[in-house]
Amino acid sequence: MNAASNQVRKQRKPLRLWPGVVLVALTWLGRLASPLVAQDAAMAGFLFAALGSLAVILWWLLFSRAPWAERLGALGLIVLVLVALRPVIHDSIRTAGMGVSFFLLAVPVLCLSLVAWAAFGRRLTGGRRWAALVAALAVAGGIWVPVRTDGITGDGAQLLAWRWAATAEDRL
Repeated sequence: MNAASNQVRKQRKPLRLWPGVVLVALTWLGRLASPLVAQDAAMAGFLFAALGSLAVILWWLLFSRAPWAERLGALGLIVLVLVALRPVIHDSIRTAGMGVSFFLLAVPVLCLSLVAWAAFGRRLTGGRRWAALVAALAVAGGIWVPVRTDGITGDGAQLLAWRWAATAEDRL
């Protein structure tokens, strides 16, 4: 059975990884560099992140050459991580931006994690590959549990702080 799975793997075209790497790099470049280019362009960074994340998801679904089980399974796991995190993230993130801020913050990180998993997990097979995917997405989503937001600055930048740190009201 192992020889048969190796034969199928050898016949399948390799994963088309470079578009995903380019898209995620452009996503993060736009997200992080837009406030540096123009001081009031922080909201444009969120737009870069949203559009870049959509492009990464479309690449994964349509052009990655991954098996369909992995394509749909990875997207299902991303949705599962987002749903599972909603009750445990801080209220300031969950309710910010009428409930949209969490998705604008978390989905680009999850897309970065998906591309990193695809790059580093290419040689893994079967259960180890799926376990690596679950671990990568859980870690990427879990980074939002210990943080909260202190609001948005006048130029649109999000102020993130540790969940247990004193708030502005506490410092007064």
